[in-house]
Amino acid sequence: MKTARIAILALLPLVAVAAFGQVTLSATLTGGAGLDPDGSGFAVTTFTGTQLKYTLLAQRIAAPTAAHIHRASDGTVAVDLAATFVGGLATGTVAVANQALADAITGNPSDYYVNVHNAEFPNGAI
Repeated sequence: MKTARIAILALLPLVAVAAFGQVTLSATLTGGAGLDPDGSGFAVTTFTGTQLKYTLLAQRIAAPTAAHIHRASDGTVAVDLAATFVGGLATGTVAVANQALADAITGNPSDYYVNVHNAEFPNGAI
């Protein structure tokens, strides 16, 4: 999993935009060493307090089975996006566990990464 985590970090830094109490982060998702080599995608997340709205696009990978925001330090899941992909696209809203976690992600986005998983790459395709 360490190889996948290092490759996924390439999607950072995320771009942050704060407006009206919201913070929007976006990232390009890539495949590579330990990941689906031709996979790609994009993630946009908008935090409003502990509410997180997301849009994920996954391309050139087998059917996604899960998507998360992970801690870069150890790869643990910080937020389960509970994503259901239709035609490579997933949108939804989830609750972040608490305001401290939401603040940590939005305040230091390079400490986190978005990861889309599938059966072929259970530790992360992109």
